[in-house]
Amino acid sequence: MKYLAVLLTIGLMAGAANASVYIDDNFNAYTPGDLVPQGGWAIHSGLPTDNPVQVKPGSPCFVGDPGNYIELNSATYSHDVNKAMGHTLGAGDKVYAAFCVVIDADEPLTDDNYFAHFKTSGTYFGGKVFAAPATVAGDFTFGFQAAGGGEVASVFWGTDFDYGSCNTIVLSYEFDTGYGEMWVNPTCALGPDGNPKVDDTGYSGNLFEAFAFRQDSYSGPDPVFGIDNLLVATTFAEACQECVPEPASVVLLAIGAIATLRRRR
Repeated sequence: MKYLAVLLTIGLMAGAANASVYIDDNFNAYTPGDLVPQGGWAIHSGLPTDNPVQVKPGSPCFVGDPGNYIELNSATYSHDVNKAMGHTLGAGDKVYAAFCVVIDADEPLTDDNYFAHFKTSGTYFGGKVFAAPATVAGDFTFGFQAAGGGEVASVFWGTDFDYGSCNTIVLSYEFDTGYGEMWVNPTCALGPDGNPKVDDTGYSGNLFEAFAFRQDSYSGPDPVFGIDNLLVATTFAEACQECVPEPASVVLLAIGAIATLRRRR
C-alpha cells in the first residue's frame, strides 16, 4: 500500500510538473487607455489609427474588484490584438484558454460574431469563440469553431444569455487531431469531463503560438465585450476559473460596504 501511495504521489507530481501556464493576465498592471503595447500585446489586424482595444478600470464580472479589464468595441475599422504564449504548439500538445466575458448591445444579435481565438504566427485562427443570435429566448448565445475558415460557428451552446451577464468561457484545441471543446460557466472542480460542453473537429497541426481578441466590423447591433482574467495553459485545471461571484461572496462584499459606510459616518 505504501508503495502504491508513493507511485500515486510521484504521478501527481509529474502531472503538476508537466502543467504549464502560458498566459496569466488580469490586466491590472496596465494603465487605462490603449491596450497595445502594454503587457506584450500586439496588433495583428488594423492600422495604428484604427479603433484600439481599451483598458478600462473596474471589473465587469467581479463585484467590488478595483482592477482593470479590456473592452472590445465594434467599429468600421478596428484593431485585433494578440499576446504570445511563449510556446508554439507541436505534436502531442493540447492547450486550454479561459476568460471572463460580459457582452452588451442595444438589441439582440442577428449574426455570428467571433471575438476570441488562438492564433498562428500568421493569420490562421482556431478555437474561435462566437457571440451568436439567441436560439430560444434571450439576447445571445455562444458558438464555437475548433479550426477552420469563415465567420460562422460550427456548434452552439444550448441555452441563451442576457446582455450584462458575466460568463466564464473555457476552450481547448488539440494539435494532433484538430479537436476542440468549449465550456460555458463550468464548475472547475468537476473537471473537463464532468461539465457540459460543445465540441468540434477542424484542421489539425495548427502551429498556434498566441491568444487573440477580435473587434468585428459588425453590420448589425454593435456588441461591446468586457474581457477579464485571461488564462492559457496546458491543462483544464490550470486554465479553469469561475468568474461569477458566489452568493456568499456577494453578501460578504455587501457587508463590507455597509461597514465602510458606518465607519465613514
